[in-house]
Amino acid sequence: MRMRQLPKYLTILLAVIIIILYSAAGVKRNSLWKDEYSIWSDTSRKSQQKARVHNTLGNAYNKRGLIDNAIEHYQIALMLKPYYPEAQNNLGNACYDKGWVDSAIEHYEAAINLWPDFAEAHNNLGTAYQDKGLIDKAIEELKTALVLNPNFAGAHNNLGISYYRKGMIDNAIWHFEKAAALEPDFPEAHYNLGIAYHGRGWIDRAIVQYETAIKLKPDYAEAKENLRIALRDLAQSKPSRYP
Repeated sequence: MRMRQLPKYLTILLAVIIIILYSAAGVKRNSLWKDEYSIWSDTSRKSQQKARVHNTLGNAYNKRGLIDNAIEHYQIALMLKPYYPEAQNNLGNACYDKGWVDSAIEHYEAAINLWPDFAEAHNNLGTAYQDKGLIDKAIEELKTALVLNPNFAGAHNNLGISYYRKGMIDNAIWHFEKAAALEPDFPEAHYNLGIAYHGRGWIDRAIVQYETAIKLKPDYAEAKENLRIALRDLAQSKPSRYP
């Protein structure tokens, strides 16, 4: 026996209701998964005993500038998994952002003890040593980072800073140039290269680097000020000569 078909208007109405229900579910899901923070916040509620989840949620908080929340989740990750070098390194970064350089150093060192070939942690430790004025120790860590990852633009930039602070300008220039070549959209590398060129008296080269830094980072106040000084210096002297 054939089943009676629904009247056409009921079929249409039923289709509309189904579409509305699916759309509502989709909106709810899109809202939930709209960004990294939402994803991992939701995941952490469902997987509270997973260290990786707390570490990743800490990263999401860190990106939002919620450093205290980030620290809390990195600490939970380390309680759940004490031998977790990435969480130690991330906790070091959060402490560094809070201005707690000594605490940051402790966590970077812990990360390296757990994973000696952790290039990022060596770079971060070198940067923290720079802030403490321990330039030779900074150079040692940054060179280690580059042995582990020769194309690490950030480590080249940081090593250039350390060499510049020791008055080794040619070494600094080499590493700033390397950083800018590896990562052309790295405004700090161009800015630092401008400073090093300026220190060598290559003012026209410095101007190009400051302008590049400002193009990449329009609100770069330090680069704008140095560009102003470089243009003034260029106007007061003959164009620089360089190899």
